[in-house]
Amino acid sequence: MKKILISLVVLSLLGTSCQKNSAQLADKIAKLEQRIELLEKRLSAAPGQPPKAEEQTQAFDIPVGDSYVWGNPDAKITLVKFSDYQCPFCERAHQTFVEKVMEDPELKDKVKIVFKHFPLSFHQNAKPASKAALAAGEQGSDCFWQMTKKLYTGQRDLSPENFKLWASETSCKKKDGTVSKLDTTKFWSDYTKKDADYEKIIQADMDLGMNKASVRGTPSFFVNGWKLGQRSVEAVKELINEKHL
Repeated sequence: MKKILISLVVLSLLGTSCQKNSAQLADKIAKLEQRIELLEKRLSAAPGQPPKAEEQTQAFDIPVGDSYVWGNPDAKITLVKFSDYQCPFCERAHQTFVEKVMEDPELKDKVKIVFKHFPLSFHQNAKPASKAALAAGEQGSDCFWQMTKKLYTGQRDLSPENFKLWASETSCKKKDGTVSKLDTTKFWSDYTKKDADYEKIIQADMDLGMNKASVRGTPSFFVNGWKLGQRSVEAVKELINEKHL
């Protein structure tokens, strides 16, 4: 394998430029051999396929707590999602799965959606986005979900300036039952002054996910504590029937 790779590279070098000094070519080949040997050692030392996850034998205990709920709050079926606002798969799942669950005639009044924050460390804007959603939620549960949609849609442009802009564009059902634009002044005050409170909420969600539900990535979905393998309306229905929920 190593000889084949070296031969291909040599042919490439000869085909793309004329070598004035054969010693230079020999030196390049020697360095290439060293790199390939190092690569082969790394590959041989690499672990095999990760072990298959153990089959879940009982439902995880994932309390709703103070998390925001979308849908019928008295619904017996709870679909919990651990999500990251900067994760493209989370955005796609919200549009193609979560919203479809809420639109499905068989599920929309029987299932409630619960949001748990799980910002990944390599997504630097995910946690600030979670705090923006929480700040919007101070004015009503619907305000949280409307801001969530804004954050997903604009996830490539997450910034405090845009959070404030999107807040000014967001209409939602307030705590008093009226529908109106978010109070931007209150939103910004909550976003800037309640950082420590939001930090605790986010960390509590992450601790819950990691320690109680073995969450390692996003998005992760659970139906009454049972891990959902496929993100589809039919998968939810099948799990409900399988577990007699």
